[in-house]
Amino acid sequence: EAPSSEIGERTFKGIPYSIRIYKVINDPGSDLAVTLAKGIKLSDKGPIIEGIRDQLASRQNMMLKKVLGGLALLAVAIVIWLTLVPSTVEKATSKADKLLEDGQNLAVITLMEPLLAEDPTNKALQAKATEAAMRHIDVLMKENRQREARTWIKETVLRKPYLAKINEKKPLIDTKITINKLLSEGDNGYQKPKEIRDLLTRYPDSFEAPYTAATMLENKWWSITVLWLYKTALERGGYHGDEKIYNFCTSRLEGGEINWNKFDYAVEILDKYYPKKLQEWAKSGSTSPNVMATINALDVLKNKKDPLLDDPYFDHLRNLVYGRNTDLEKDFTTFRKQSDPARRQQLLALHREIIETYPRFTSFGIVKDTLKVNLAKLEKEWGIAK
Repeated sequence: EAPSSEIGERTFKGIPYSIRIYKVINDPGSDLAVTLAKGIKLSDKGPIIEGIRDQLASRQNMMLKKVLGGLALLAVAIVIWLTLVPSTVEKATSKADKLLEDGQNLAVITLMEPLLAEDPTNKALQAKATEAAMRHIDVLMKENRQREARTWIKETVLRKPYLAKINEKKPLIDTKITINKLLSEGDNGYQKPKEIRDLLTRYPDSFEAPYTAATMLENKWWSITVLWLYKTALERGGYHGDEKIYNFCTSRLEGGEINWNKFDYAVEILDKYYPKKLQEWAKSGSTSPNVMATINALDVLKNKKDPLLDDPYFDHLRNLVYGRNTDLEKDFTTFRKQSDPARRQQLLALHREIIETYPRFTSFGIVKDTLKVNLAKLEKEWGIAK
């Protein structure tokens, strides 16, 4: 920029307003004068101009660098702001977490509703609303308000389709309503009640429905019914390796009513879904002091052709627990020869249970008095007090 000074205002023809007039001052020390002095050289051929444009370009480049540097700093500031300042969604989900901690599940759904109206596909908002809805249903279920929960799901999904995932709770809710009603009405004599069959038909892909029904009916309904439901849950792909199912099946083989269909059902489940554990249980059961466990354990080992049964002792043991009287003398001779303390304890316990529960395990004609005599002989020979 050249140095100048103001002369004043002048009026010119054709221009309706006055104009401010300046004049250029000849200042040898100004930046422009210095630049020109350095860039103009006198020669024999006249003045030579050098470097003026380069110096001007250098100034322009410096200015450009300053502008670009400023823009870069602005960009960094924007990134930092976007990173540190939470968005509307982040603020909402953070508030929702605090509400969930306080158990205010419905308040979270209300908080999410207007935000989802603006951004209906936002996954974070949908997830938080769904979590709150699931928790609300769990509260109703815990308070045994299943019917209210079922109605709430139906109405809520109708008004808020983004909460459709809560429909996954329906099989569990419907199951509890169905089984509670069945139990309140009492045993109708059916091992596979129509109410349960209809329930399983409504939810053909649910393994939670039959499993939940089975757990609710344990020791309150037919064992066959519970086994059927557990088997259905396993067939539908759920609860493989579940300890509750395993324990229920083995408990049916160790006690309760004598029902060969029940035994077969339990063994079928165990053989298909717990084969290794069944084998272990059977070997352990073959030395059990429990008559029913011994009967079922020996049957499993026999069907598996387990080499354990190559020992003749188990043939005679089978005769005892089945109540057979065909080889009483041979059986007793084998028993009295046993020197293993564990086998002696087993034989004594089995004799006592068969006598105490007589004629529960005597379908093949064994006589109670004969068992009493044999038991007394064993106790005397082995020096065991009654």
